[in-house]
Parts: sequence; structure tokens; C-alpha cells
Amino acid sequence: MAGTGQKHHMSKEAAARIQSATARKTGGEVPKGSFASRAQSAADRHEAEEITEAFDDVPDPMTAAAEADVDVAADIAKDAAATLESAETRQTGGVVEKGGHAARVQSAADSLAAEAAKGAGAT
Repeated sequence: MAGTGQKHHMSKEAAARIQSATARKTGGEVPKGSFASRAQSAADRHEAEEITEAFDDVPDPMTAAAEADVDVAADIAKDAAATLESAETRQTGGVVEKGGHAARVQSAADSLAAEAAKGAGAT
């Protein structure tokens, strides 16, 4: 594809196949700086970019809390967490990592929901 101007992203699956083939040829080792290690790095970067892009499209729940009702902000945060969890799950093959984007947004949603529950109890 050299010279076509098209950009193709390395997938985790393709990087894994390349690493596996390299490891078979080198007795189980994947040398640092090899094509296989660079392919894995490219796949990791692409995955991080996609998750970050999904995160960028999500409304900020804390801004929503400042501008609107806490109940509304909690609902926005819950939707955001679900969207991010879906994106992370697709990218990681079913694993949502502790401390990832989705987990942090879910934590914010839980905090907002608790705040909304306190406010509802005060009336």
C-alpha cells in the first residue's frame, strides 16, 4: 500500500499473529525493536486512540451537574459509562480494566447518584 495515501491501523489480532510467528521462529522470544514488537506497539496506540476518541464524545457529567439538576447529571454519567464500557469491551476483547475510562465515569455516576439521593432525602 506504499504511496496510496491510505492509512491502515494495526489490530490487536494482527499484532498477536505477527508476534506468534516471530516467537515460533526465534524460540519463544520477541526481540525488542523487531517488527513484531513495533506491530504490538502500533496496535496498543490505535486501541488507546479509539478509547480516547469515545471518551471525548461523552458529555462531562460534572459540568452537567453544575449546569443542571444532579439527577440529570447522574443519568448522563450512567449513559456515558455505558458507552465507554461498550467501547472498551470491544477494544479489549471483553475486559474492562479497573481504573480505565469507563470505570472512572461509572464512579462519577455513582457519586452523582448518591448526591441526588441525598438531595431527594432533604426535601
